[in-house]
Amino acid sequence: MQLGQKIGSDTLYKYYQAFGLMNTTNSGLYGESNSIFLPLSKVKTSPVNLATMAFGQRFTITPLQLITAVSAIANEGVLMQPNIIKSVKDPVTGSITTTQPKEVRQVISKQTADEMMSIAQYEVKNGTGKNAGVPGYSVAGKSGTSEPNYSDMEKGYVSSFIALSPVQNTKVAILVILYNPDPRIGNIQGGVIVAPVVSQILSEVLPYLDVASNNGSN
Repeated sequence: MQLGQKIGSDTLYKYYQAFGLMNTTNSGLYGESNSIFLPLSKVKTSPVNLATMAFGQRFTITPLQLITAVSAIANEGVLMQPNIIKSVKDPVTGSITTTQPKEVRQVISKQTADEMMSIAQYEVKNGTGKNAGVPGYSVAGKSGTSEPNYSDMEKGYVSSFIALSPVQNTKVAILVILYNPDPRIGNIQGGVIVAPVVSQILSEVLPYLDVASNNGSN
């Protein structure tokens, strides 16, 4: 909330837009939904709206928008257009058209991106994301625990964790979301109930992709 006050609503919205959170990703996924944001005027006139938006609530984005935005941090600050379809083969001619990577824009500098990756790695090494760590691999990540509708609390929470690995030359970006976890299990924070799932997936995916282990250091 303090950062939100220092940044201000104009700059906050500028970066929401820059990270692609206010537009569909043009991934080629049929029927892709867009985000829902309050008009900027309502944030400018409401300290509460600014405070809650600064920590990730009071707006709605899609999982695809979120993982695309976070992946830009691992990509030296460059936002990429995600592709659902890798290639298309013509059934008549047999020719194959391959989808090429497409840069959208430079959102933040490489220096800022590297610093954010370092912070996210610290989160997994020493913070609330410890459960997402994988022996032998470097992992950067962030947990999330949000209220999907602040005026309708009975709908429960959304617990999530997003991870990037390895930290250098990142090969994998993964987002796992649990909707409305049962509060009777106890702590429903993303770093507690979702991070272990991310760790398990990475422990299988990274070796499958032939990502070299770093001999136990994470």
